[in-house]
Amino acid sequence: MENVINDNFNRQRLSTFFHADNSIKGSIDRNICDLIVLINSLSDYYTTSSCSGRISITNNSSGKQGRLINSYHDPTPSDKIIEELVTDGDFSISFEPFILHIQCRNLEKASQLLSVVLNEGFKNSGLVIGKSKKINLAIRNTSSIHVPLNYQLVSNEYVKYIVDILNEALKKNNDKLYKFTKFLTDYYNK
Repeated sequence: MENVINDNFNRQRLSTFFHADNSIKGSIDRNICDLIVLINSLSDYYTTSSCSGRISITNNSSGKQGRLINSYHDPTPSDKIIEELVTDGDFSISFEPFILHIQCRNLEKASQLLSVVLNEGFKNSGLVIGKSKKINLAIRNTSSIHVPLNYQLVSNEYVKYIVDILNEALKKNNDKLYKFTKFLTDYYNK
């Protein structure tokens, strides 16, 4: 039975490397590429989805679920974001930290990597075991920021203030992502 599970894992792992990226963006975020290459180079893991962290603008006027207007994976000038808001309606400007989903060969390997991840400060990370017994590790951080606003009710200075906070959060996120990638590289290459 264990050989069948390993064969299935290896087959799924290999097929994932040859599938098109199904994300809205259609490509892997530049800031998380090194971490994805590292994880995918390890025979007991492969990545299934990721985001390097982003600032997003959502139009909330159209109903319960907002419509994504744009997202930025690098710090962005406030003027560029303000241009997106010059319209009627309710918006949200958000910072979302990086997230990475990893399929793991077995519970032992998943637990080992989860322990490393938690020790590095990603306290919102955890394991999910699916119906088909696939074991997924989600690496998550808790530092998201969500600011609802109506552009007609706030000044440009306020929006710039919020964007500065979000840009600073994104810079810290990128630094943390870089340090985590370096740590894991050293950890697996010792």
